[in-house]
Amino acid sequence: MNTLTLQRHTQLLEVLEMPQLMDTCVRNGYYEEALELAAHVRRLEKKHSTIPVLMSIVEEVKSSTQLMLSQLIQQLRTNLQLPACLRVIGYLRRMEVFTEPELRIKFLQARDSWFQSILDAIPRDDPYTHITKTIEASRVHLFDIMTQFRAIFSDEDPILSSMHEDIMPESSLFHSWVVQKVSQFLTTLEQDLERGIGGRLDSLLGQCMYFGLSFSRVGADFRGLVAPIFQRAALRYFEEALKEANKKFEENMQSYNLLGLTTSGGLNYGASQAGQLYPPTVLLDFYPLAAYCNHVLTAFNDLRLCAPINLACQVAEALTRSLQEVNRIILAFHRAEETTFNQKEQAQFEQFCATYAADLLPYLNRCLQALFPTSQLSLMLGVSTSEIGRMGNIGLVDLPLILSQVDHLILKVEEETLLLNHLHSPPHYLNLNHLYCQPHSLSQNHLYCQPQSLKMNHLNCLPHSLKMNHLNCLPHCLNHQTSLHQSKQHRTLFWNQLPQKLKPHKLVFRRQRPTLYLKLSLLLQVSLENGQVGNRHKDNVCQ
Repeated sequence: MNTLTLQRHTQLLEVLEMPQLMDTCVRNGYYEEALELAAHVRRLEKKHSTIPVLMSIVEEVKSSTQLMLSQLIQQLRTNLQLPACLRVIGYLRRMEVFTEPELRIKFLQARDSWFQSILDAIPRDDPYTHITKTIEASRVHLFDIMTQFRAIFSDEDPILSSMHEDIMPESSLFHSWVVQKVSQFLTTLEQDLERGIGGRLDSLLGQCMYFGLSFSRVGADFRGLVAPIFQRAALRYFEEALKEANKKFEENMQSYNLLGLTTSGGLNYGASQAGQLYPPTVLLDFYPLAAYCNHVLTAFNDLRLCAPINLACQVAEALTRSLQEVNRIILAFHRAEETTFNQKEQAQFEQFCATYAADLLPYLNRCLQALFPTSQLSLMLGVSTSEIGRMGNIGLVDLPLILSQVDHLILKVEEETLLLNHLHSPPHYLNLNHLYCQPHSLSQNHLYCQPQSLKMNHLNCLPHSLKMNHLNCLPHCLNHQTSLHQSKQHRTLFWNQLPQKLKPHKLVFRRQRPTLYLKLSLLLQVSLENGQVGNRHKDNVCQ
């Protein structure tokens, strides 16, 4: 017996050193040799399962095999490239520890654990920085994991999956994981948008759309799920900006002095730019209105960078609520200060309300039209632009609704002005080609609409009391083809057609007086009604 043992000493030593050799291979990463040794031990176990010493060796080798399994799975939790992933999954398959579905689950769990550690390492102090880095990490690493999975488990190909219905439950594991990762990203995106990212919504939208486009190459395009999130965020930021504008307006009204200095006298820098959305310079006379307009324009500019067309009505409704709050503040100011108003303050407050109604409100509607053009609305709704106009205030503020709350505070003389400013086209009885220049004291925006009974080709700006039968003595040179700066012959013709009793001793025509014809016409009215013109009127004509 001892002789036989001595003869088999080498073989016995190899068997007894198998656990140590297995441990050495596993700890040094020689997984190929470790797998061959483990397979040899399993064969010995089948042949000599009754030998206690051999069974103890088998148990020690199994312990080392378990260590190798842990190391291989741990490698999947690192930044592993596709070739290394293929080797690791190959080792796991040869170990015959997991079934095919279990192996897929283990792969996804391990890779997801590593990906989650990448996301957790991103600082959360600044929401914009956090979401941008999350987008970049998700776009790069999730795409790599999906590519690795589809390469390792080739039956995830859509064509193969349709040919083998029995593997569909296994392939659904991958689809469920992708959906879960996309949902997790969308939740993070919405949370960071709620925290606020400033005015960089357009930049973030571009990154998200590029992220979704990259996923379309693996059949997971989620750009349609991103759009509603940005719509809600854009509307929420706009509403917050309007709340801040209302807050500042209320603070300004509490400290507003109606007799403060006006500032718009010489500021006409925006008037010469046709088609530009410059704010009315008359707002500078009333600081609360100007400040409110600035806040709303800031909100419009932020919204303009990311303004989905289907937000048109919601934006108009939000602005309507803000303007109703402005009305409430104006009415509260009037109730509190009305009893202490003197004549100048009362006139200034009425002018404040008239400017609010005639200048600020129409200007805000023009901004809405620039933000959401009627052509785009008609394209989205599938109707013509004319039908959009007949539908009502789609995407616009309902001005009659807003004005109904403060109309009793507006100057009566401004009522016709408001009517003309809000009409899309002039009434049929008002020929705009025949309007004369108004006197310097009358703003060019304040053109009066005449009643239906006054059907004239010119002089629409004259008072209502000027009847048709009083115009017989007016010269033909006052028609719509004649400007105020006529040649000397036309002025002479005008002079010759005046009644003799209206001619002063000396009349000096100056090119710098564009309102001369209008003054003379007004004097004609006085003459025809009263039958005479005093010396004071004659002096005015001469001047």
